[in-house]
Amino acid sequence: VIIFLKDHTLSRAFFLLCENIVFAVGDSDTALNVYEKLVQHLSEWHRLFAGRKKHKLSHEQQMGLIAELDYLETYLFSKFGIVNSLKMWTGPLGRPKDFEVGRYCVEAKATGGSSSPAIKISSEDQLDTNGIAKLYLYVCSVSSSSCDGVGSFNLESKIEKVFLKSAAEDPVMGEFFLSLVYAVGYSE
Repeated sequence: VIIFLKDHTLSRAFFLLCENIVFAVGDSDTALNVYEKLVQHLSEWHRLFAGRKKHKLSHEQQMGLIAELDYLETYLFSKFGIVNSLKMWTGPLGRPKDFEVGRYCVEAKATGGSSSPAIKISSEDQLDTNGIAKLYLYVCSVSSSSCDGVGSFNLESKIEKVFLKSAAEDPVMGEFFLSLVYAVGYSE
């Protein structure tokens, strides 16, 4: 398989794509396995850039996105760096787990902050542990507050905060982050 760049003004983004593909197929043991993973990964990238969903996220989906962004920002960025962390955020690419860190996976969920917190599992694939070493659950408690409350934020401000951190690291990573957010179905 040969992948080449036609428009050299996109060389940084192309390098990021190639690096991400190498990361995805790195543990393959046969040429067929590499090819299958390559096709799967390119298909995920295609779905990512095929276009945004035109509907607004439901309240539940917004809370789920907040949980994913919180995990990304408060845990992964400090432990793995921004570039690696964004590559680990696989949920927006249609993968069953929100985050894949090698053979370790994380599902990020939000609770409504009620007295009896509960999380919702969307599909059995989220709990499937075949082919992974460990599956972790990250739970983020989210509740309503006034706009001027201490530590309060909304989805838009959380996205902006993570975008600014990503773009400060590398402008291409900022755009990559926004692509992932839009792939989830977020629209401004």
